[in-house]
Amino acid sequence: MENTTIMAITIIIAALLIVYFGPRLKKKLEAEMKAELESIVERKDWEELRHSEMKQLCLCVPLTALTLIVLIGQIIEEGSIEPTTFMIFVILAYYVCILRNNWIELEKKKTQFREQPYAVPDIENPEKLLRALREILGDECEIKSLEGYSSVEEITQTYLSAKAEGEQAGFFPVILQLDSNLIDNIRDELETESSATPLTGEMVIEKRLKDLKECFADETEWNELIGNEAELKGSAVDTMEGADIDSGQFVLVKIAVRKASEIFAKIPMGAWNDCPSAEEHQAIAQYWNEKYEAVPCFISSDVIMYNVPMPVGPDVAKALALEHTAYAPDIVTQGCEHVSTLAKSLEQSTFWYFWWD
Repeated sequence: MENTTIMAITIIIAALLIVYFGPRLKKKLEAEMKAELESIVERKDWEELRHSEMKQLCLCVPLTALTLIVLIGQIIEEGSIEPTTFMIFVILAYYVCILRNNWIELEKKKTQFREQPYAVPDIENPEKLLRALREILGDECEIKSLEGYSSVEEITQTYLSAKAEGEQAGFFPVILQLDSNLIDNIRDELETESSATPLTGEMVIEKRLKDLKECFADETEWNELIGNEAELKGSAVDTMEGADIDSGQFVLVKIAVRKASEIFAKIPMGAWNDCPSAEEHQAIAQYWNEKYEAVPCFISSDVIMYNVPMPVGPDVAKALALEHTAYAPDIVTQGCEHVSTLAKSLEQSTFWYFWWD
């Protein structure tokens, strides 16, 4: 009878403690996690928070299980429960439940962040964007606003003139279409650490092509994407058609680097949705420059363009079109529909166009 009374009192005290302290503890933990999540979103360092949550779970779950085993042992051996042990078990079990809920919330936030589409920016202050770009690039790069330019042809000619000048003066020009998405993306990629293993363009393309093929159910579907070369035609791309004249603020940046691929070291973008990371862009740019003398010439928040001295021949066009499709699948799956169509276009084009949804 005495044991029963003690047990009842213990349960009542534990219940009161949980009712009183539980919501406060939960609210405090949720506030701390929210602050951590906001910090993580800014740094994109999900592994740090995940590691912290996992460490707490790995500590608390075994302790809770051990306490439960002790409780069961007490019931079997003594027919009663030690009040202190019972309270410890209740508190630990409650804390594990909170950690579990936090873990679920973390995974949900991470998934939402990684899958969210790029937001279409509101009307933005051109001076603010230009100032932000100057802060990123410093004094090493010359920046010229192309305000007032009214056609893709005008922008293209400005680029080609700057390219000819750069060959003599030792710089590579690139046209940027500025918006807040691009500025934020550049800042994020500048803070991202490089991979431990150096990348090559061939490695990146091979992996992306393998991943792309795995998205198709069978060889028949893949062959449909390739298309019948004899029946398809492509159109020439000889201007910077990726420039959105109606909504863009354009600048010409002269970048004094040794290699054209290093443009992506100065102006990194990517690593969202299916867009390659800046490091992957740089590896591919180096590969295409060595093979085709291709140079990056235009960058926006979702478009990259390259310029080549002359169109490629039909003997390499199909293989190059496959590389382009691996690099930016949307240009085919949501664009020309067939790799063979893209190949025909490359046989006529001095500009290469890439876009990511």
